[in-house]
Amino acid sequence: FGAGVHLESEDTRFYGLSEGDTERLGTWVRFAARVEDGQVRDASVQVFGCPHATAACRHVMSSIRGQPLGALAAGTPEEWRVAVGAPVDPRPAMLIIEDALAALCRSQTSRT
Repeated sequence: FGAGVHLESEDTRFYGLSEGDTERLGTWVRFAARVEDGQVRDASVQVFGCPHATAACRHVMSSIRGQPLGALAAGTPEEWRVAVGAPVDPRPAMLIIEDALAALCRSQTSRT
């Protein structure tokens, strides 16, 4: 589901990009992060999916800023689902978000 790539730049800056998707569920997520000295300085997200998936992605994105990329503590898919008031049905979309976030973390470890 998820794949991570990275683009290196000068000094300690690192730009992470990750995706998670499934055609069957109609959900696609891309997280991008600007990382300096191992910390997420800025993050953005693109998402195609239901409104709950979009809200959960924004929730996750705002929670990872300032955290170390290698040890993100963004919560769990169930916590995101509850935080955005989603019914149980969108839970598979939350797992796709989790895949994309995990791929972003892996992009940092594949860089070292």
